[in-house]
Amino acid sequence: MRAYLVKKYKRPMQADDAPEPTVRDQNVLVDVRAAGVNLLDAKVRDGEFNLILPYKAPFVLGHDLAGVVSVSAWFDAVAITPGVAARVKWI
Repeated sequence: MRAYLVKKYKRPMQADDAPEPTVRDQNVLVDVRAAGVNLLDAKVRDGEFNLILPYKAPFVLGHDLAGVVSVSAWFDAVAITPGVAARVKWI
């Protein structure tokens, strides 16, 4: 998949290939069509939270996104099927 990656702290994100996420029980895979980077993401990118959020580069930022479900799953006894619009507020 293509993603904007943080390859080094305090550097701009770079578009690059990233591994496809693994979908487990009660997870869905969303084909992201729009994403935003907010102030928290910028602070994580700059390493301001390293003591409590020690991400190892490269990593993908983003807490606000919208897209379409591409891999189905069951979540709290509700089937979420491919093609359904999805809005994610927190990952």
